[in-house]
Amino acid sequence: MLFRGWQKVSLMDYPGKIVTTAFVGGCNFKCPYCHNRELVENGSDLETFSEGEVLSFLEKRHSMVDGVCVSGGEPTIHKDLPEFVEKVKLMGKFVKLDTNGSNPEMIRELLDRSLLDYIAMDVKCAMDKYSLLTKCGIEDLPNLLESMEAIKKSGINYEFRTTLTKEYNPVEDKHALAELVSGAESYALQKFRVPEWDFGEKLNPLDKSEAEEIMETIRPHVGQIVLRGY
Repeated sequence: MLFRGWQKVSLMDYPGKIVTTAFVGGCNFKCPYCHNRELVENGSDLETFSEGEVLSFLEKRHSMVDGVCVSGGEPTIHKDLPEFVEKVKLMGKFVKLDTNGSNPEMIRELLDRSLLDYIAMDVKCAMDKYSLLTKCGIEDLPNLLESMEAIKKSGINYEFRTTLTKEYNPVEDKHALAELVSGAESYALQKFRVPEWDFGEKLNPLDKSEAEEIMETIRPHVGQIVLRGY
């Protein structure tokens, strides 16, 4: 498996763990606020790292690094993801997956083989705006619901998370969002930050009071909920 970005040591990507974070290239979503545009486009100017380099680093730092966070881009569009993750697990390490949830078949395979310890899935917005935000097709939406159900039933630690913008997450969508994530163990509402690059679409963050209103509506429907970045 090849990676197009690599943060050798991260204290932020896996709650309570020290991990090395490997970023795949390519994504099937085209979200306008994505901060990893270079990864999404899988540009030829990006440095490439082999899975062997990542595994060798884990071996050398065995006592210092708890595991791997596989991020992107979108990891589940890569067919060799399970083989890489299996090698990490055979080393006795933890594995966290960051995903957009578009490939429930891959997610179920990883869960059925006990290859994941933590999943973070982006829940972009209420379903009626999903295709507009991600540029995915209407036919892809059931996959997201399948992934969410598989993750909720997995028995491993996980979180769903939403980046809040006025345009795609208005306060009036709070009940639809609550229904979408109902039953989740953990849910995070994240403040939108303008990317450094011009994405051609003017987006704005929700005010803290608006984010708090959404949070209080959703709170009874989930195990725990947090605001990030406010």
